[in-house]
Amino acid sequence: MRILHVSSLIEPLAVTPLGGTEQLIWELSKLQAADGHAVEVIAVQGSKLADGVTFRDLSIKRDSVIRLSTEPANIPADTGKIAEIIERERTAFTPVLNFIRQNSESIDVIHNHSYDYTALFGLNELGIPTVHTLHLPPNYSWINEAFRAHASAPHIRYVVVSRAMQRAYVDAMAKDFRLIPNWIDCSSIEFGDHPDDLLLWVGRVSPEKGLDRAIRISQLIGKKLLAIGPVYDDDYYRSVILPLLTRSTTDYVGAKPRHYVLDQMGKARALIAPISWEEPFGLVFVESLASGTPVVVSPRGAALEIIEEGANGFLAISDEDFASSIEKLDEISRSYCRQSVETRFNPSVSLGKYYELYRELADCRPPSMQK
Repeated sequence: MRILHVSSLIEPLAVTPLGGTEQLIWELSKLQAADGHAVEVIAVQGSKLADGVTFRDLSIKRDSVIRLSTEPANIPADTGKIAEIIERERTAFTPVLNFIRQNSESIDVIHNHSYDYTALFGLNELGIPTVHTLHLPPNYSWINEAFRAHASAPHIRYVVVSRAMQRAYVDAMAKDFRLIPNWIDCSSIEFGDHPDDLLLWVGRVSPEKGLDRAIRISQLIGKKLLAIGPVYDDDYYRSVILPLLTRSTTDYVGAKPRHYVLDQMGKARALIAPISWEEPFGLVFVESLASGTPVVVSPRGAALEIIEEGANGFLAISDEDFASSIEKLDEISRSYCRQSVETRFNPSVSLGKYYELYRELADCRPPSMQK
């Protein structure tokens, strides 16, 4: 099968990607190429993909589209700003659409991972079987309106990555999209059985990920916190995080390669995640559990599907809840943490579901596009 993946046009894909979406694209394309498929990926300049995967470089620069805020309070409602966002996306995706038009005969299926307006709806007009994996919740009014306005087509499928996301799209626009969870290859993650007395926070530095609360929680119980992740919201970092860092023992080390993150996960007593949004999946939670490290997280979004209260972690609301949960970490079996994700988030299961979906679409090209 000839598969073309379309990435978001913000950061290049690399062996050590910055986020769960980028990691999924990298891993999915690698597995598909290993299965003998002809796999290409359109992504930002500087991307480095796995052996056997073709990087289709269309000279698209980093941050070609405007980064959508993932903090619900900061999502734009002004029509002028929304128009600017859509126009930037249209410009950025023009070479993508042109490439696909010119090479449509050599593409069996498009698999889009971008949550940009032009990608979500412009690709559908090309007549090629297309799968859209939705990595963000339905928090963006102009995209929700487009979902409601666009009629479904037999050659298009939308996929969500958790039951929480599935419910969110039903509630927001009565769209019941297919569920194919993200996954983790536990064999690539070393199990850590002898942790240090250290708490860990991993994520992008933006308000909904709760680094400010993680710092305060660590201060509340007198534990050292290691924080890893790129700055996504510069205003939040400068006005909220920097002042907290000057008054705490938190060690913020910025963005780090994935092997470093996984190594620190195996050494931590717990990953703490006082999030304030409906987490679409939370790959970092699954990675932490695979390393044997329990997770203490707010009961939001897909966290409720991953965490088994008292067995592989705890669900906590207030800072005091987090503190009391951390005091009970000795009750958690690190071996069970790993066991809890080994079978539930197995790559072969989700990969098989994507192949099934591709085959389902194989005969769905409009007559004018039939080969």
